[in-house]
Amino acid sequence: MVTRKIHLLILLSVLISYTIAAYVMVGNLHADEHFQILEFANFKRGLIEARHLPWEFEARLRPTIQPTLALVILEALSVLHLTDPYSQAFILRLLSALFFLYSSYALFNALKSDLSTSWIRYVFLGSTFFLYVFPVIGVRFSSENWCTCFFMLGFARLYSSLKGIPPKELTARTVFIVGILFGLSFLFRYQAAIMLVCLALWLLLFHGKQFRYWLIMLSSFVLIITGGVLFDRWFYGEWALTAWNYFNANLLQGVAASFGVEPWWWYFTTIDFSKWMIFLNGTLIGLIVLFLFTELKNPVNWVFSLFVLIHCLISHKEIRFLFPVLVFIPYMIARALQTLQSVFKKRRNSLAILSPLLIINSFAFVACLFRVYDNSHEIHKFIRVLPHKPVVFYYDDTRFFYALNSGVRDITPFFYKADNDVIIREMNDNFIQTLTKKKALKDTLTYVILDWNEQEKVAGKLKPVFDPEPEFVKKVDYRNWMRLGPGRWKVFSLNK
Repeated sequence: MVTRKIHLLILLSVLISYTIAAYVMVGNLHADEHFQILEFANFKRGLIEARHLPWEFEARLRPTIQPTLALVILEALSVLHLTDPYSQAFILRLLSALFFLYSSYALFNALKSDLSTSWIRYVFLGSTFFLYVFPVIGVRFSSENWCTCFFMLGFARLYSSLKGIPPKELTARTVFIVGILFGLSFLFRYQAAIMLVCLALWLLLFHGKQFRYWLIMLSSFVLIITGGVLFDRWFYGEWALTAWNYFNANLLQGVAASFGVEPWWWYFTTIDFSKWMIFLNGTLIGLIVLFLFTELKNPVNWVFSLFVLIHCLISHKEIRFLFPVLVFIPYMIARALQTLQSVFKKRRNSLAILSPLLIINSFAFVACLFRVYDNSHEIHKFIRVLPHKPVVFYYDDTRFFYALNSGVRDITPFFYKADNDVIIREMNDNFIQTLTKKKALKDTLTYVILDWNEQEKVAGKLKPVFDPEPEFVKKVDYRNWMRLGPGRWKVFSLNK
């Protein structure tokens, strides 16, 4: 009875936490999340022309299964008279969060039998949902998140079926379903191929006797890929092998590298070692390394280590590229803790060490719940309620160029855009010093967008008229302890 109450409490906490995250984390983590999904869907809905889409559309190198999913959901919401784009985007994030939680629990359920100690299982369960980075990953309607979810479901089902010698639950039906799930993972993000190849090598090496089952899994995988080609044919209006186009453009022709290259160790430099986080992340890294060296035959090791290694060797690097394997960290640290317990055999000491780390993680988790990245699209909430007059915005952040430009020469978020006539002007170096002397043009509404650091310079001199940050977030973020970053801009009026 007590265990059931604990599980219900965890479930309630998880649902509340991720719903808050889905509500607060407006905008996108990376521009691709918006322009290559929602704007693609907008095009297929007949709301914008192809010339307003990013270059990837013309190059035919993006899979269209997720834009098609977005299209279906958005059309369904429109039928229900829910046409506000911000509400639609929230629902997409909420659905993504629920899918992430369901997939994470499926993975936990498949792997928990590897842990013989109840308190380590609770560590595994808690970190599955409350590891501080997961809200950032799990609430995004992004290809990384949905690819990860389908891979978790496929991996969980496959791993469960391989229990026992010989594996009695391994059936043709099971592996057929697993192939479908892995195929969907691949269609949502082609980098899933790296994880799938790593897992395939492990299966052939350690479960080669079940080769006929792997052929069945391959057949259903190919079936789904074929379906993806048909989706692309319908969406683009012509035949296109988007997977090959993606590989050819980004790797063979080096287009991805044109967006920036980093040394092989770059991912390690992005780990937060500031203040208290050095203890938490340092411990997590230590436990992961212990797992990697002690669990050489574990499929999680093969998928995680080879995936990270290959991405270290690819010159163009982004943090989001590693998201699909971060979901295995809870299992890895739980197995490492079990290894340590078998050596030291003192549970009390382990709990004494973990307690302060749990506290640090709790604060970091709360901070991540409210961390907003690119929320420049929120500016259109303000523009929508303005009178229909010409509007001038001064800005010094590239995000607002894309958010506010007309879309004639550059991409812009038509999904959110209002109909107002907007003029944008970039601020020069001494703009802030002369800001209070600037005058708005007659019959023109003039505003300036200032980030967190610049706002103090005009305090009491200009009137703030729009702040995208919810008021309750400000109250939680006492003295800016959460370091919420680039989402904390405001609009100030230059109108008399």
